[in-house]
Amino acid sequence: MDMEETWAQIKGFEGIYEVSTLGQIRSLDRPQRVRGNGISLQKGQILKQWKQGGYMYCDLRKPGIKQRARIHVVVLETFVCLRPSGMIACHNNGDPTDNRLCNLRWGTHEDNAKDKILHGTHQYGESCPRSKLTEAQAIAILESTKTYAEIAKDHGVCKSTVTHIKTGRNWPHLQARLAKRHGIA
Repeated sequence: MDMEETWAQIKGFEGIYEVSTLGQIRSLDRPQRVRGNGISLQKGQILKQWKQGGYMYCDLRKPGIKQRARIHVVVLETFVCLRPSGMIACHNNGDPTDNRLCNLRWGTHEDNAKDKILHGTHQYGESCPRSKLTEAQAIAILESTKTYAEIAKDHGVCKSTVTHIKTGRNWPHLQARLAKRHGIA
């Protein structure tokens, strides 16, 4: 259920920009100097937003300042409070493009990590963009009794990668699965 859209001025950009409870940002009508000595009224408008790293952004400007604004942070700082120390903006439904106030809250990095697991957006294993190994290769590494140097050479990775897999730092979900398979857990 969507809430009614309410607008409020953005802190530090009062009289220039407003943000809404639905995650929109607009510029306000304001006088603008034109060629010669004339002044005209520049009509306010909804700002275009773009997606970067999954999150929505826009640029806010005032004389001498250009600020790249993360929409979810602007909404929370305007309608809730300035960012509390150690907190980040969290999306309740796991959609980083949904910047409605009702979908946002301040939380810790740990809260955000738990949310990602809950929403199924946590990247691990082969779904992690930096993964160099398949799940089958990671299992083979875990089950191998060779030295770490030999395993690394066999799989074309460095010894620290093997160490991280063997200690559960990388591919931690496989540790529990293999323990269960072998009747250890």
